[in-house]
Amino acid sequence: MRRRFFLFIFPILINLNVLAQKTHLIYLSGKDKDHTVEWDFYCDKGRKSGEWQKIDVPSQWELQGFGTYNYGYANPKADEIGTYKTTFELSTDHKGQCIKLVFEGVMTDTKVKVNGKLAGPIHQGGFYRFQYDISSLVSFSKPNQLEVEVAKVSANASVNRAELDADYWIFGGIYRPVYLKITPKTHIERVAIDAKANGSFTMDVYTENARTDDEVIAQVTTLEGQKVGEPFFSKVVSANNEKISLQTEIFQPLTWNAEFPNLYYVELAVLRKGELLHSHVERFGFRTIEIRKGDGVYVNGQRIMLKGVNRHSHWPESGRTLSREIHLTDIELIKQMNMNAVRMSHYPPDVEFLDLCDSLGLYVLDELAGWQASYDTEVGRKLVKATVTRDVNHPSILFWDNGNEGGWNLELDNEYALYDPQKRTVLHPWESFNNINTKHYIDYNYLVNAALYSNEIVMPTEFLHGLYDGGHGAGLDDYWNIMLAHPSAAGGFLWVLTDEGIVRTDQENRIDANKNYYPDGILGPHREKEASFYTIKEVWSPIFIHPKKIGHDYPVELTVENRYSFTNLSQCTFKWSLVKFPAPADENPLMNALAEGLVAPFDLLPNCTGQLRLELPSEFQKADALYLTAFAPDQSEIMTWDFPLKSPGEMDYLLNLSVSEGALKVSERSGSLSVLSGETEFVFDTLSGFLSQISNGGTELSLSNGPALAGIEMNLTGFKHSGDAKKYKVEANYKGNDAWFNVYWTFEPGIPARIDYAYSQGGTFNFMGLTFSYPEEKIKSMTWVGEGPYRVWKNRLKGNTLGLWEKDANNSVTGETWQYPEFRGYHANLYWAKLLTDEGVMTIISSTGNDFLQLLKPQKPLHAGNEHNSPPFPEGTIGLMKAIPPIGTKFKQASQLGPQSQANSRFNAYEKGTFYLELKTNLKE
Repeated sequence: MRRRFFLFIFPILINLNVLAQKTHLIYLSGKDKDHTVEWDFYCDKGRKSGEWQKIDVPSQWELQGFGTYNYGYANPKADEIGTYKTTFELSTDHKGQCIKLVFEGVMTDTKVKVNGKLAGPIHQGGFYRFQYDISSLVSFSKPNQLEVEVAKVSANASVNRAELDADYWIFGGIYRPVYLKITPKTHIERVAIDAKANGSFTMDVYTENARTDDEVIAQVTTLEGQKVGEPFFSKVVSANNEKISLQTEIFQPLTWNAEFPNLYYVELAVLRKGELLHSHVERFGFRTIEIRKGDGVYVNGQRIMLKGVNRHSHWPESGRTLSREIHLTDIELIKQMNMNAVRMSHYPPDVEFLDLCDSLGLYVLDELAGWQASYDTEVGRKLVKATVTRDVNHPSILFWDNGNEGGWNLELDNEYALYDPQKRTVLHPWESFNNINTKHYIDYNYLVNAALYSNEIVMPTEFLHGLYDGGHGAGLDDYWNIMLAHPSAAGGFLWVLTDEGIVRTDQENRIDANKNYYPDGILGPHREKEASFYTIKEVWSPIFIHPKKIGHDYPVELTVENRYSFTNLSQCTFKWSLVKFPAPADENPLMNALAEGLVAPFDLLPNCTGQLRLELPSEFQKADALYLTAFAPDQSEIMTWDFPLKSPGEMDYLLNLSVSEGALKVSERSGSLSVLSGETEFVFDTLSGFLSQISNGGTELSLSNGPALAGIEMNLTGFKHSGDAKKYKVEANYKGNDAWFNVYWTFEPGIPARIDYAYSQGGTFNFMGLTFSYPEEKIKSMTWVGEGPYRVWKNRLKGNTLGLWEKDANNSVTGETWQYPEFRGYHANLYWAKLLTDEGVMTIISSTGNDFLQLLKPQKPLHAGNEHNSPPFPEGTIGLMKAIPPIGTKFKQASQLGPQSQANSRFNAYEKGTFYLELKTNLKE
């Protein structure tokens, strides 16, 4: 009879939302960096020390102007101690209840007093939640005094080695929220859930102060509150065993995965003779993880590939004190790159970040701190328990990381399972452990051999280090193709999401990324997007379209691979558009959209390949390019692909150019040849064959010394010119070591100067093409049709879009100045470009296709430790290249990163092409 009674009253009690039986949270601090509360604060050393002042809580005290900045490598450490004071009041309604004081994160050692009495032992460990039961210390009749003493450097040497002797910024203070957690004396303290994809549900419930006649009852619901299955009960509570296990089965639940992150609630109540003592709600997902030796990682029976990135908790103005907005921004940016995983480097994150990973869909590696050294066993056991008990119910978490790069205490490996009923696999990031090889910064050959010949799962937890402009997208295509080809590969995690630049309040608020230690993100400190952002987005797109030259063949059929694990492409949306590019003569160039439409639903199961047919209108024959955009089931953009329908040579760009007409005039002087075409005079040095001077309307333009064959010493073997007032040709011939080069200038009234060229060179070379010289300080901006808006390297060609682009000149250094896209570098697939200069406008029109426009030379990063991130450039400042160099990483030369990262090597390579050159001065700005 009693159980029937409980079945009747349970939904009533839960749905009544009886406040007296719920957990109450009273915040003594603010909740995030944007919502803080002032406490009194005293810092004993460094800036603003020696007197009581105010400080925002939560915060890092260095960012508030106190103490001394410290990077982890620096020794000796800044060892200031900060003392916080505040007061709080409690209602008499809370008498007889359990009152706990909770800290979400304090760096590093924390001593807490309430009304002058110690709340409990000093807590050691800066990245973990901890709490004290202060029920017996508080007053209900007068304000309570809270004093918190925080030592930035721990008294425990192992804590310092694990947390402070690290490759990241070290901060002090109460940097996560502080609050009171008030519950009835008998209450549910925490739960640990194991909910399998097949509907099996097991939950360990930990109660405090329960009696032998108490029971725990639970009900699974949807997020909207609809009951799922029947209520289920615990066994009778044992007075000396406060862990209770509950079980049930849910029929065909909606499972959780990163593509469809379905979540549920379980509502719990402690009952005593039918009376509700305490209720608790926990969110979870039905999800099963399997590690199949030599065959990868499986979620809910489907093999997954982890497309991941490492993430530090960081914001320039607030250090590790963050907000929901920052967490949400980071997750959205991660998912925009078509990533599905994130590693918590190198400590547990804010719990709100994990909540968002659950609801938005990201796989997570949750990590115990220990950068390259471990906690001792006594402290480590406490911190493993703190990590797992806080985070165990997040379905997003697939693995526990026991430290990083040697920072693991082997005695802690078995501790995780004590608190995790799911028994997730424990990793040692950087080594092979539990049949998973997580070796860091592997080169391409290592990956090939490990994938082919090892029975272990290959899953580097750091790879393609992104210092400055290297790594990340550069080389990723080759790595990913190997990973996709071999079942032992399970993906990997790029290093790292953001540049960890911090505002130096002691240095006029400049952003400091600590030389070459932390300018290694895909994003800048304020989430500025580097070029690799878009390369990763294309390489890791879950929809892969095989490259195809379309032309104007009809109908258009594309070979498509569905690289999702759970999503049928019928759940996605495809949209096409046809566009026409502007011509260089257009005064206000704009893209012209001719037509657009939706593709009929496309049924393609995960891990299958099919043909996508596009039914396009008659405008197809007039268009210059076709765009195809895919949208995920949640309507977020997966990727936009561009398909050129016309090559540069098929465009009618010479029409409508306002080139002055009139008879050509040719004159020779000692050592020079002059050709006057309209208002533009071209002067050639007959000893070098190069263009030496240009003037337009009597005003000189400084383009000269070209075209030269880049990077090769050449000798002029012939210089010829001939023609009449209607057409004149200038020819220069060169020879060098294993190379020859011929260039032909053609001048006609009303047409820009035409340059035809042909050359042959052999051997191994960094770049190949033609260059001119032009004073870089005179260039102001560029408008162009080509792939943009970012520069490219040989091993980072994906990610840009063919279209119309414009950007102002800058000398931005990736990872140092954060002004993107960078102006200097190689730009792919040029159709035409107009350079606005102090002297006028220079227009370059490609008629060949597959030209890279070389624009100046990027400045070498100030703190570069090697040349890996500074690929070679020609001496000339403006060039049309047929081959460009790759870029390396912090730790690897480019040649170690795969086929696309090799230097250019050809036997008697032969190239020919055509481009047009127009120059005008006295531009009206």
